[in-house]
Amino acid sequence: MRKIVSLIIVFCLSLASVPAHALDNTWITSPSLSSISVTGGGAEPSGSGYAISTQAVSVTMHYTGGVSVANKFAQVSFFDFVGGVGLNLASGESGVSSTACDHQTLGGNSHTCFFRLDDSGNASFEMTLSNLTTGGAFKYKLLAGPNIQESQDGLITFVVPTNKIAPVFKNVRGISGGPGAIQFRVTLHGKPSA
Repeated sequence: MRKIVSLIIVFCLSLASVPAHALDNTWITSPSLSSISVTGGGAEPSGSGYAISTQAVSVTMHYTGGVSVANKFAQVSFFDFVGGVGLNLASGESGVSSTACDHQTLGGNSHTCFFRLDDSGNASFEMTLSNLTTGGAFKYKLLAGPNIQESQDGLITFVVPTNKIAPVFKNVRGISGGPGAIQFRVTLHGKPSA
């Protein structure tokens, strides 16, 4: 009998020493900002985040994790807003998905995006921005649960775009009595841009 009680005690102690998140495999683990990228709005990598054009209206945030995290959950939180920057996150009609946010609105917080990764371990959601100036910025971090592990902070800043419009041809001559064909190339940071 003593041997059975000893085995039960050892078993219970081994379960007590396992952290809760090790028993929950529905969340990503080891969150890292390297899994997050931003596209659109002239977004360019900048330090531990992105610089976005002050003329941007919306950008898309992407999470890329791979099939090892397929169908798991993650969350991005946005905080420390300065300069009056406005942020609106697109909600999904079908609840938690890989293409929209489920706002974790505890305490009225609408600056979180809880999402489920797709079969490839990826997700993306749109962020609508407003009141953008070069003095504006906000931070973000990736969260894993349920015992909340956090990535380092990322920083979104805003910059004046450096578009340049230059003629494709220096000299354009029209056909006698008709209009000339004029072409321009628009560049952003020296690269062709729409």
